[in-house]
Amino acid sequence: MALSNINIVNVGTVQQNYSWDDGIPSASITVTPDASNTFTCYAPYACVTVKSNLTNESTTIGTVSAIRTINFEDYYNELDDNLATFKPIAPLLVSSPNTQYDVSLNALSTNDIETVGFFHTYLMPGTYKIKLKTSLFNETEEAKLSTIKNGVYIQQAAINKDVVLEKQVSTETPGTTRTVIVPVTEISEEITCQGTITVVEIFPTINSVSQVDYTGPSSTQDPFLQSQTTRKRLSVKDSKAGSFPIERVVWEMNDGTTYEQVRWNITTDPLKYIQNDWYTNDPYDPRKYDVIHDFVVNPDKPDEPYTAKVTIYAANTGSSASTTISIPKKIYTSQTNIDPNQIELIKCELTDTGKVFVGKIENSLVMWSTDK
Repeated sequence: MALSNINIVNVGTVQQNYSWDDGIPSASITVTPDASNTFTCYAPYACVTVKSNLTNESTTIGTVSAIRTINFEDYYNELDDNLATFKPIAPLLVSSPNTQYDVSLNALSTNDIETVGFFHTYLMPGTYKIKLKTSLFNETEEAKLSTIKNGVYIQQAAINKDVVLEKQVSTETPGTTRTVIVPVTEISEEITCQGTITVVEIFPTINSVSQVDYTGPSSTQDPFLQSQTTRKRLSVKDSKAGSFPIERVVWEMNDGTTYEQVRWNITTDPLKYIQNDWYTNDPYDPRKYDVIHDFVVNPDKPDEPYTAKVTIYAANTGSSASTTISIPKKIYTSQTNIDPNQIELIKCELTDTGKVFVGKIENSLVMWSTDK
């Protein structure tokens, strides 16, 4: 004998192209099930409303109270041993101001015999089934006889934590009553909702990486190194978060240098990072910090291109997106017939192939080499 039923009456979620960059998630579309009765939603917001009715059989067997417990089986949340309880006005409406709901719990109880409803918001990707446990409590024959023996029945109260029934009965003194505890029997069943909730993650993306020449304070005062260096400001601002905020940005340069910015632990070294004006709604977004890097010519591989790889990681799941870019090298033009008197020598360095000189002509940095 079925004691109750359970049905999914509404499922709301965010748009398929939702991004955490867009702001607080909310149910902007209503989800309909597919042929297998699966509701496909998108993290970080899938709000599910279910309704339960006691069956005709359960309401005709002398039920004095019923407790229904919904378990949304949200395995990312800890289920409190003491389930929240409320007494909604029946039929329950999710928008009813009388509804009391503890969002830290994924299961709710009610001792109302009427139609009741429950709702829960799934945040994380996964596949979820919803279960309902129904417990009906009935007076025993002994309880009924006890009630008659002790006086006229006046009022019955809800089941307490010890699963007993409190009754008020009249006493020998006219106009007075007393409370008695009478035993009850319990019938329980657990059923699983036919519908399945599937929550899918929306992944982060990188559209492009911005690179511009940087002329700010140098990390080295060595003119020779400066002459061999291409300085760039790199930005991943043209990217998009998915279901969850970006928690980490990692830059990997082909010279072995790594830069990492982590939410809640931002590094503000002015020689390595400069703040951009993007993502103003999230002051802790690590994408707000562009990287400054000196790409130096490798003397063993002078023709090797400069490259930079950037990876962004989502919070909660660690999902990522990455891309690699090429950095153009400086192009030097050859000049002849330079008056030696115009050259201010700054540095001379001996290499495997000869001598390299660094100097200045007026305000321009120049470099030339000679054989050994």
